[in-house]
Amino acid sequence: PTGNVLERCVMEDVVRFCHERGMLLLADEVYQENVYDPRRQFVSFREVVLGMPEPYCVETMLVSLHSTSKGVIGECGRRGGYFCMTNLPGELRAQVTKLCSINLCANVNGQVMTALMCSPPREGDASYALYRREYDGIFTSLKERAALLARELATVRGLSCQPVEGAMYAFPTITLPARYG
Repeated sequence: PTGNVLERCVMEDVVRFCHERGMLLLADEVYQENVYDPRRQFVSFREVVLGMPEPYCVETMLVSLHSTSKGVIGECGRRGGYFCMTNLPGELRAQVTKLCSINLCANVNGQVMTALMCSPPREGDASYALYRREYDGIFTSLKERAALLARELATVRGLSCQPVEGAMYAFPTITLPARYG
């Protein structure tokens, strides 16, 4: 997590880089809802991979992760989430599946949270208005705090910080005085 939202062209470069080297691309997409810049939009690496021409769309190995522990709701103790394997060779996929099947499953709370994360209340549902109000309130608060953090970091001598576009992280640049260089 860097606080930045990657542009599609950058993501395509990452896909090409991984493909050319036979590397597995591990996409930690747990902050996909935390996009604060209205000019930016979350795009999953899976969407990018599958939208690229062959051989990338059929050969680039990708594992995408999502979790209830992060994002807008941030239910850190609930321990729910999922991962999606794309273009993994059959034997590797079988071994990962076997490894997952011998572990204990997520607790019931984590499973419920994951189901709700994947299928939140929709307009017309009895709980939609409350969900929307709470979600929007949390999102607005996170967005305001991210902007405040970046703004205040930039006021410190020797620090600069790009605006936080997403997630809950800011990565300031520290410029040391010449006497330390």
